[in-house]
Amino acid sequence: MSHTCEETRAQLALLLYGELSFDEEEAVETHLEACGECRAALGRERELHAAFDGVEIEPPVSLLRECRDDLRGTLASIGTSADAAGTSARATLWWDRFVDAVSFRSHHRCG
Repeated sequence: MSHTCEETRAQLALLLYGELSFDEEEAVETHLEACGECRAALGRERELHAAFDGVEIEPPVSLLRECRDDLRGTLASIGTSADAAGTSARATLWWDRFVDAVSFRSHHRCG
């Protein structure tokens, strides 16, 4: 199966990340052997990836705390909404239900 330049260029990033199937990789490489323009495009793609790899972003130290505070506020508002509706907040929080399920706890006890 031969690729057009457009199809090949659309798969260059996937080629660099090793995300193509064997057949797709073979088709791209076959096209690259015959097409200088696409080989040049692959070179530019490699340069772009190297430039991205060279950029290190340092998140603010406070980011984790802020995210936890936002999550805590959201969970509290969900619990408040459930209480206002007359339902147990604990029973409505999906995380609590998940933890209960994986730890074999249940709110509904027999006996």
